[in-house]
Amino acid sequence: ENDDDIRVPLASLGGSLDALALLTFTVKPRLSAEIGEGSVDAAIVQGADSNYVEADLDSVNLIRPPVLPSLLGVPMGGEISANGAYTLAKKPADSSGSMTLALKGMNIGPGPVAGITIPEAISLGTVEFDLAIEEGRLVIKDYKQEGGQLDLQLSGGLNLSPRFMSSNLDACVKFKFTDQEFLKTYPKLETAVQLAGARFKKDGE
Repeated sequence: ENDDDIRVPLASLGGSLDALALLTFTVKPRLSAEIGEGSVDAAIVQGADSNYVEADLDSVNLIRPPVLPSLLGVPMGGEISANGAYTLAKKPADSSGSMTLALKGMNIGPGPVAGITIPEAISLGTVEFDLAIEEGRLVIKDYKQEGGQLDLQLSGGLNLSPRFMSSNLDACVKFKFTDQEFLKTYPKLETAVQLAGARFKKDGE
């Protein structure tokens, strides 16, 4: 919800209707698209009290188009694959579902991240986790990371609102550089990380 359009170049685009769903007087349109080397297959069913969303992403490049980096406000790259489905109800407590995400060749930067300017992209290797809806919260589960220059840990989640874009983020991000040579190459970044660590230790929030 901003003034910047996100343009998505598609190699191909197709759609279909689920005939079985039509027999139960519901409309279940399915959208399939090829985006670069990746593909997206999704279905959405709108109801009076809830919406059903099903998605399957295979090797979608994060920066072509930059949908996820734009939503998170963090410069990042890599490929994302995901599979799962959600039922999003008007009452968040009635919502349910889960999705498994795998991000390969993931990197952060270059650019500002949480007040620290990263001079060049930092590799995070492969990151995998589930996003499950539990008691009105979209929570991060079974997080794991393999490889990379930065050891990253994610926990917490999103407190869902009846209007999804108004949901409240309540998450924790922990990171530690495993590539000390990278910090030595950029002493200003090393100093910024040390100052941030000292500040966060003093801040109970």
